Amino acid sequence: MLQEPNEQTHPDLFRHYRNGRTLQQHGEYDKALQAFITCMNAADTLSIMQYQDIMMCIAFCYADLLQFEKAIETYSKLEQVMSFEEEWYKALGKLKLIVPANFPTSNIAVSIRAKLYDSMGIAYDRIGKSDESKSYFGKAIRSYRQLDDLESIANTFGMMASGYQIRGDWQGMKKLAEYVLTVADKLDNEGKNGIIIRVEGWRMMVQASTNLRDLRTSIAYQEKVVDFMRQTQDPRLPIFVEILQNMKRTLGN
Repeated sequence: MLQEPNEQTHPDLFRHYRNGRTLQQHGEYDKALQAFITCMNAADTLSIMQYQDIMMCIAFCYADLLQFEKAIETYSKLEQVMSFEEEWYKALGKLKLIVPANFPTSNIAVSIRAKLYDSMGIAYDRIGKSDESKSYFGKAIRSYRQLDDLESIANTFGMMASGYQIRGDWQGMKKLAEYVLTVADKLDNEGKNGIIIRVEGWRMMVQASTNLRDLRTSIAYQEKVVDFMRQTQDPRLPIFVEILQNMKRTLGN
């Protein structure tokens, strides 16, 4: 029977892992990457949670080093394993993986896949492959829907908006904002509170409309954001009120 590695049975594995995390925290991504790769090579058996953790650390290091193709390659290998479909285990090579029988269909597995899809969406965005990026962000959103995790859906939409912002595609961001607001409506119709997602849509609409020089639309949505922040007693309210006042003064001029 396979045994999950621990500090007593695999001290080198844990030493390399801790070293990698420390180097990662200090921004020494090239050295951290080597530590995590050495960590992976030090094991003949890993639990599924250990495996996905180390693989994500490796991918994040590649991304931090702006080696997005390498990051995507690592994410894709992890995606194949986490799918648990067909001959998924071939992606492991000689490594043996401990996977509890109920893990593949568990909420934990769905959550890991969702975060993986988010990361792949970001990586594809960074290399200008917007179709692939949208596809993976879409997979993330569907996974979060399965978990009924509305806050994470809002975060994923925010990641998508960042890509439009980097490209300066304000029409694209406006269309995304409109879609986000329809998702919020759908959630409300299902009896769920879609306000977190709705506010994200409002913020996108403000940014897109401002950059498209449609100040009236921008002000209308900024007022919605301010009203929400006032209701929730958000400490950032004075900043957003000042922005709104400046927008109105600009329109008046």
